Amino acid sequence: MSFRKQLKTLRKSTLRALADMRRAALRRGALANGDAYELVTDPGTAWPGYAALPAGADDAAGHSISCVMISRGLPDIVGGALASFAAQDHARRELVVVVPAPRIEAVRRLAAAHAVEARIIAAPDGATLGELRNLGIARSDGEIVCQWDDDDIYARDRLRLTASALVRSHKAAALLNRVTFWWPARRTIAISKPRHWEGTIAVWRKAIPIYPALARGEDTFVTHGILRYGG
Repeated sequence: MSFRKQLKTLRKSTLRALADMRRAALRRGALANGDAYELVTDPGTAWPGYAALPAGADDAAGHSISCVMISRGLPDIVGGALASFAAQDHARRELVVVVPAPRIEAVRRLAAAHAVEARIIAAPDGATLGELRNLGIARSDGEIVCQWDDDDIYARDRLRLTASALVRSHKAAALLNRVTFWWPARRTIAISKPRHWEGTIAVWRKAIPIYPALARGEDTFVTHGILRYGG
């Protein structure tokens, strides 16, 4: 490659990196300023459609779902995600946890306390978040793969309704367009404004792209790719 072409390539990659940084800064600013959510005192009033959600198609129950969780293994954080997984009413599910090796035993004990038989995998040193997601997906078996963040809690029908949405829509992936923010210290709950929330993605295994080796924004890259090409 000539020096001119190398310079052109470098310029493009730099501009792309700057654009990504600006998008991330705008997203952080939106959260800080409340542009991404609406404060509520009664979530049922803010989103009355939740009570009317369908019970789910019977044929969705036969599909297996792998929940892949990348975690630092901090007990105060991961416990909510484990409890949420244990409470799910979709029977065919598994939890794959990628965690630093020194935290494996602690996570295993915590999972056992919640009656969760998790598949726990040691995270390679120095691996990016995107690489860890690829590792977790590779070690999972479900027909559907769902991102299961360790600092989130989930409604007990989350997996069942997700499977139903995928089966009924014949789409490659499903995402939530609203999420709930909860600040216990502030005694505050908020309902998000509509958007594609990357961290909620569930996708048919056959449609999963490779996550880029990024420390942040890897799920945004994958989500935008699926949406762009007809997901």
